[in-house]
Amino acid sequence: MVQLAHSTRVSGMHSSFGTDVIDHIIHDSHQPAMLFDRASKKFIDCNDKALHLLGYDNKAFFLSLPLADYLAQQQFDDMTPAMVVHDILKHFLTNDVFMRAVVALKADGSSIILEMFGIRDFYSDQPRSVFFFREVDSNYLAQKAVLGKNHIYQTILKSGFDFVDIHEVFPDPDNSNGLGFGSKLVDRSDNMKETLGIGNQTLASPLSLMKITPASYLKHKQEQLTPLFYKLKRERKLTFDWQVYDKNKNIIHLNVGAYLLNIKDKVLLVRIMRDITTKIKKEAVIQKQYDELKAKNEKLEAILESNTQLENFAQIASHDIKAPLRTINSFVQLLQKKIATKLSADEKELFQFISSGTNDLSVLVSDLLAYSKSTQKGAKISEIDMPHFAEMLERNLASSIIEKNAQIHFNNLPHSILADRVKLMRVFQNIISNALKFSKEETTPTIIVDHSESQDHWTFTIKDNGIGIEEEYLNDVFTMFRKLNGKTYPGSGMGLALCKNIIEQHQGSIRVDSVFGVGTVFTFTISKHLEG
Repeated sequence: MVQLAHSTRVSGMHSSFGTDVIDHIIHDSHQPAMLFDRASKKFIDCNDKALHLLGYDNKAFFLSLPLADYLAQQQFDDMTPAMVVHDILKHFLTNDVFMRAVVALKADGSSIILEMFGIRDFYSDQPRSVFFFREVDSNYLAQKAVLGKNHIYQTILKSGFDFVDIHEVFPDPDNSNGLGFGSKLVDRSDNMKETLGIGNQTLASPLSLMKITPASYLKHKQEQLTPLFYKLKRERKLTFDWQVYDKNKNIIHLNVGAYLLNIKDKVLLVRIMRDITTKIKKEAVIQKQYDELKAKNEKLEAILESNTQLENFAQIASHDIKAPLRTINSFVQLLQKKIATKLSADEKELFQFISSGTNDLSVLVSDLLAYSKSTQKGAKISEIDMPHFAEMLERNLASSIIEKNAQIHFNNLPHSILADRVKLMRVFQNIISNALKFSKEETTPTIIVDHSESQDHWTFTIKDNGIGIEEEYLNDVFTMFRKLNGKTYPGSGMGLALCKNIIEQHQGSIRVDSVFGVGTVFTFTISKHLEG
């Protein structure tokens, strides 16, 4: 076949030299050749061999016909003449070479099968192509089709899937595998041979891959083998998951598609396998995380349910305990007034112990309820105007401040912060109340509230000049019911435990530093990244 040299195209290059070259190619070719103009969809030149091939004597008439008129109505691949022409034009938009088989019409109306080979005319600025033709028969086309199918078959085996193998299945009169059928290998993909290390050996069962299946997995799946095989025999196709060893004894998870095909007088089992090991491992990780999350969620739900019950209990207990306490205290006071003149000093002191005890128990119940509510309910974050907050704090503590003739100084407070207003007020009140409570006699209580900040936290300090805390007790101040001063000072021993809980809800921390006989400093932080 004549080949055209690929020359660089330059506008205006279609000179007499180019015309002479194309004319030489067409008319000196040993094969039928034509020059095709893609704009008019007509042949504009041809050699005598082309005229003879199609049975024409009149060249002018021959070249007057559009390409579609040379083509039979029934083309290969169910195409029409117009579709063939469109295919040629479309192909040359992006390609320089074209090849296909067509059914052409001869001058006498008979048909002929031609293989046409076209190449772009590089010597012309016009959309032209040179076509060469040769007559072929249907056997030639059939052979090409077979070769094409064989290429597809080999492509599937080599690269279409992770693993592919084909077995011929036949009756087994000896029933050696318990299924009544045997098999022999027809073909297997190279990737399957290499990865699984099984070469061309025929596996014991056409379905089970048993020779390379982990024993523990096979034992688990053994009872499913026979039903699987008969399902495949009945439905002719089947999908299932399986495990095998690779050549290094690593476990591979496969998704297997098995198909029974009748080809002439043979029954073939085609198995197409996907390696889903990575998918299985990811699913196992996700399942583990889901199970852990589910367990944590169930635990959290149990805690929330328990906390709800605890809060309800605390509220009920608060009401049911404080009411009898108030009754006891009221009757003790009435009884004390009624028989006051008859009581000795010791008896009056006993009545005072009873009244004081009921009051202390009432305070304890109230503090327990406050602690329970603080623990169960999260912080309600909002913007707090700190100067206004300080004014409210002083008003709330006014009676204690006046009683102790105390001085409270607020130094360098921030303009505003984000926190739970009610809970933060309880922290400041509890700490300052303790400072007032544990002040020195004959010394003016002085309390200084200061502030500093970092990128992530606000830091507050509350410093007093009170009696201080002995060093051995510093680690116990935030423990519930821990009263460091026994019955000398009133209180339930829960105030600082409540403060610690509130500060932790604000993603902060609290600590105490103290020198016994000199004073105490409480330092706590509040996160700047709280969300309302």
